[in-house]
Amino acid sequence: MLRARCGEERMKQRLALILVALAIIAGVSLGWRYLAGERASATDWLELSGTVEARTTEVGSEVGGRVVKLLVREGDKVLAGEVIAEVASEIGEARLSQAEAGADAAEQRHQQVSAATSVQEGVAEAEVARTERALETATARLAELLAGARPEVIREAEAALGQAKAQAEAARERVAALTAGPRAQEIEQARAAVERARAAVEGAQARVDELRSGTRKQDLDQARAAVDKARARADKTQKDAQRMRRLHEDGVVSADQLERARTAATAAAEDLRTAEAALSRAEEGPRAESITMAEADVAQARAQQRQAQEALALLEAGTRGEDLRAARAQLDQANQQVEAVRQRLAALRAGPTPEQITVASRQVEEARAAVHLARQKAHEVSVTAKQAEAAAAEANRADAVVSEAEAALHKHVVPAPGPGIVDSLNVEQGEVASPGASLITLINPDDLWVTVYVPEPDLAKVKIGQRAEVAVDGQEQPFPAEVYWIAEEAEFTPKYIRTKRERARLVYAVKVRPQDPLGRLKPGMPADVAIFLD
Repeated sequence: MLRARCGEERMKQRLALILVALAIIAGVSLGWRYLAGERASATDWLELSGTVEARTTEVGSEVGGRVVKLLVREGDKVLAGEVIAEVASEIGEARLSQAEAGADAAEQRHQQVSAATSVQEGVAEAEVARTERALETATARLAELLAGARPEVIREAEAALGQAKAQAEAARERVAALTAGPRAQEIEQARAAVERARAAVEGAQARVDELRSGTRKQDLDQARAAVDKARARADKTQKDAQRMRRLHEDGVVSADQLERARTAATAAAEDLRTAEAALSRAEEGPRAESITMAEADVAQARAQQRQAQEALALLEAGTRGEDLRAARAQLDQANQQVEAVRQRLAALRAGPTPEQITVASRQVEEARAAVHLARQKAHEVSVTAKQAEAAAAEANRADAVVSEAEAALHKHVVPAPGPGIVDSLNVEQGEVASPGASLITLINPDDLWVTVYVPEPDLAKVKIGQRAEVAVDGQEQPFPAEVYWIAEEAEFTPKYIRTKRERARLVYAVKVRPQDPLGRLKPGMPADVAIFLD
């Protein structure tokens, strides 16, 4: 009985000790929480947690097809424009070949039609112009016949008859002269012409020889003497002019006398310049161009001499048979012309005959029919020209199809839109990808941020541009950072936050951009963020 009571007392003591210990623990916990809260509220920063994120780009192909090459692996760094994948291009190449063949055929058709049209247009236009001119001529001829010969036309025909008779008479005199042979007077005149030509050649040659030999001494002496004489006269007239000026100032001589003295001095000075120029030319000797011109004169004189000698030889040889036959042929032609003009004049004076009017009317009708036919052909050519325009348009459309096929073929090569790191390969080589489907995911290591969630009561303390720090495991020093984005609307704490109580609070998403020039931060790393409340 005593043992039982002692056991109960020991049990009560133990329970009391346990209760006291629990009370102490609870008090300590409450005190710690209170002190921690007071300390947190008194700090100058907000401590938040998040995950390092990066900008991702889904790279796909604008055309669908089988993936034949994946040129990168996960984790590879790529540059902007670097080819990272290729999609099968058999269909695109076939389409391009088909489009090029169609374009070649269309261009060939266009060239053929254009060449034919160009030739036909030129011929048709020329034919229309020719037939219209023929119709105008025929119409004018008929109108002339119906109106009868005008007086001025008859006068023109009479003048033409007189001219034809004069030509016939000249041809007759020519035949008579050739038949009689050359006269002695003509031969003498030809010999005199030969002699004059010979003298001209000798004179021209002498001039050349003189120029080549240079200026003679007596010519130089004469030129120097002329300069001395001109200088003496110039000096005298100059002195006279100065003396006359003084006398005029004193009122001894008149203004006319002074002007005459000045004129004489000016003329003497000009004579002196002329004489000095002549002396200079004489001392320099003849120029090369002067000798060249003199030689050309010699050549011309010799050519005239040959012509005069040939003319004399013809006269001395007498009339040639061929010259006489040619003159008689010209006489026959002149007589025929006279007869034709005489008949036309007689027809004009008599007026048109019914037969002439009938023939002229028939010619007008034929010319009209020819114009109508030429215009029909020109219209047919214009239709062909429209066909050429249609062929040109078809060739342009075919070229456009080729351009589209080439552009589509280039799209089978998938380049990187910008620099980055391959995060994931979303297809396997050999798979068939649809147009626009993501083939590779790229991340930009230079565009990193950490998203944290600020409780609503603390949001007023956070502003864009605010200084912050980002700390991650494995790095002793935190990374300087800056707040660059704050959500406009509140949301509940994301589901991955641990406790239900924390998830039930309203928070605002805030993005902080760390400075990491060495690339030590990686997407997906847990991070602690401190936003300083400056």
